[in-house]
Amino acid sequence: MKKPRKRHTPPQDDNGLSSGTTNRPREASPKEVEYKTSLLNLERQITWYQGRAREGRASQQDAERVAAAMEHVATSHPDPEGNDNDWREKAEKFRMADPKDRDNILGGILDGLLTLLTVPFQAVGAVLQVAGGILSGVGFALRGLGGLARTVNYTGNASTSETAKSKTNTQ
Repeated sequence: MKKPRKRHTPPQDDNGLSSGTTNRPREASPKEVEYKTSLLNLERQITWYQGRAREGRASQQDAERVAAAMEHVATSHPDPEGNDNDWREKAEKFRMADPKDRDNILGGILDGLLTLLTVPFQAVGAVLQVAGGILSGVGFALRGLGGLARTVNYTGNASTSETAKSKTNTQ
C-alpha cells in the first residue's frame, strides 16, 4: 500500500529563523485600495470639471459628478472614525456653491489630493536620499583608507630602499 504524499510547503521568506514576522511591506487592504481608487476618481472628475469650466461648458451634471466622487471618498475611507463628514460637507458646499465660486472650492481640494497621493513617493525619496548619504559616507571613508594605505605603503618602501642602500654601502 502506498503512503500518501506529504504536501510540499512553499519556502518561507525568513528561512524559519525569525519569530514569525517578516520585513515584507504589508499589502494594502481592499478598503485602502478602494479609498485610493476613489481619490484618483475624484482627481479625474475635478480635472474634467475644471476643463469644462474653462471652456464655459460646465453643467450642473458635471458638478454633481464631482460631488458624488467626494461622497464616495467619504464612504470608502479606511478609518471608520475618519474624516468622512468633512468630505460630505465639501460635497454639499460644492453642490450649493455658485458656479463661479466652485473653482475656489476645488483649488483647496486639489491641494489636499496632491498631498495624499504624493506622500508615499516623498517617503520613498527620503529613504533613497538617506541611503545615498550613507553610501557617500562609506565611499569617502574608503577613499580616505585608500589614501592612507598608499601613504603607508610609500613610506614603507622608502625606508626599505634606504636600508638596502645603507647595507650595500657598508659592504
